[in-house]
Amino acid sequence: YLRNEIINFLQKPNETFNELLSSSPSNSFEFQQIVASIEDKLDIRMNRFEKSWNDMKAFVTPPAPIKAVEEVCVTCGVNHSYNHCPLTRGGNEFPIFHDNIQ
Repeated sequence: YLRNEIINFLQKPNETFNELLSSSPSNSFEFQQIVASIEDKLDIRMNRFEKSWNDMKAFVTPPAPIKAVEEVCVTCGVNHSYNHCPLTRGGNEFPIFHDNIQ
């Protein structure tokens, strides 16, 4: 019933919203009931949303700070990656330990 009332609602072309509400006391009372019902439903949904949001935040832990990673070559122990180690590359022609990962 209420849905049909809302869908079939027609306002006079030159009628303001305030004039519409004051034109019929029974309509304004019904309108106030509709507004109160919508506000109640909205409050219920917002409370459910806030509870769900708080529950979800409880499961999510903030990420721990990440420490800087220093590359140390596994072959010679110097601060460069294995791919840049002079002992594993040994020049372009004669790689000494190339792809010899331990």
